[in-house]
Amino acid sequence: ANGVAADLFISFHCNSTTQSRSNGTEIMYNAEQGAGESFNSREFAKLCLKALTNVLGTKSGGIVKRPDLHIVRRAEMPVVLVETAYLSNQKDLAVLKDDEKLKAAAEAIYQTILQAYQRMETEE
Repeated sequence: ANGVAADLFISFHCNSTTQSRSNGTEIMYNAEQGAGESFNSREFAKLCLKALTNVLGTKSGGIVKRPDLHIVRRAEMPVVLVETAYLSNQKDLAVLKDDEKLKAAAEAIYQTILQAYQRMETEE
């Protein structure tokens, strides 16, 4: 992403743990990227979390600073790592297997990207 001067970076994942009770959607972000700017990784994370939890019906795991994650740490643009839901939780797994929910999630992220571009344009 840095090499091609991307405007935004989203990395999608599914969480898993030995605790089957763990559930929900979490968004990891780079707290250092864009610090002081009105649109940065933290703001991007908040937009993504709201959009995904609304359409998936998952619990919000919040936005999480993760400076130790390579993808998040090295990105020079607003970056989020999306932990969509937990594979190890049966309710979350059902969401991940639901094609309609996944289509809705894709549309929600598309709309979030459009919002991000609008926010970035107002900074220029």
